Amino acid sequence: MNILSNIIDVSSQVLILFSLMMVGLVFGKLKIFTDDGIKQLTKLLFTVVTVCIIIHSFVSVEFSSKRLNEMLYMFLTCLIATTLGFVFTLPLYRKTTVARRSALKFASVFSNCGFMAIPLAQGLFGEEGVFLVSIFMCTFQILIWTLGIYIINQGKGGISVKKIFLNPGVIGIVIGIALFFLRIKLPYIIASPVGFMADLNTPLAMVITGYYLKNLKLKLDKEDIYVGICCLLRLAVIPLLTFGIMYLIGLRGTLLCCAVLPAAAPSASNTTLFSVMFGGDGDYASRVVSVTTLLSLFTIPLIMALVQSV
Repeated sequence: MNILSNIIDVSSQVLILFSLMMVGLVFGKLKIFTDDGIKQLTKLLFTVVTVCIIIHSFVSVEFSSKRLNEMLYMFLTCLIATTLGFVFTLPLYRKTTVARRSALKFASVFSNCGFMAIPLAQGLFGEEGVFLVSIFMCTFQILIWTLGIYIINQGKGGISVKKIFLNPGVIGIVIGIALFFLRIKLPYIIASPVGFMADLNTPLAMVITGYYLKNLKLKLDKEDIYVGICCLLRLAVIPLLTFGIMYLIGLRGTLLCCAVLPAAAPSASNTTLFSVMFGGDGDYASRVVSVTTLLSLFTIPLIMALVQSV
């Protein structure tokens, strides 16, 4: 009964996110939202809202040695989950095209920890959950601009040091960590707008995600075997192995849940963006992201219920 109760609790949060995604999907189908409009909303989400939610999560918790240990564990979890994904993809996807192979590998390794994991963490665990997943996302931002570029370029380089350290996620983390360690409380006139902008993360992220589902084609072709393999890795193998490793290390309770949650999220939305930027198959990348996103509505409640039951 405990596992069933956990499944119901997590599923209810997932359904809330799904309902917001449907707004984006329906408005996209009706052409109320346009590609240009969604691009502007995405820019707002990445450059302003992401920074605000990270800063807000840091100033919402008190500094302590316990918090410092939790930060180190979340950093370690991201490294482990990413390494697992990278190692598993080394022998895979060799019989497809180079452009699709890079998208599949990227989608297998990197999760949508910002768009999916943070809203879920906020719904399930409140500000503590957002704080913990934000640490995961900081490590993720560094890895996606190093290892991610390596994967999408098929090992040809092109890593930008500027983008590693001057992207909104890392800037938000630097500001948040400084406030956290120096124990600085933002004045109300600043903290209040930051909090309001942070509250936009869940609805904006889900509406944008839903919009991109409008182009999903349900007709199967021979290439979908690779999409299936990617889904298996991204939504089951990697999160379950991450769970097992972090459990053996000693993580329990909310910390364990927040460590596994971003690892269980669907493929990163950056898969499509990077594929387009670096000459890959953007349409195929979008399909992979869309399929993993839809399936995650079922896999995340099951995995998180398992984690919460231990």
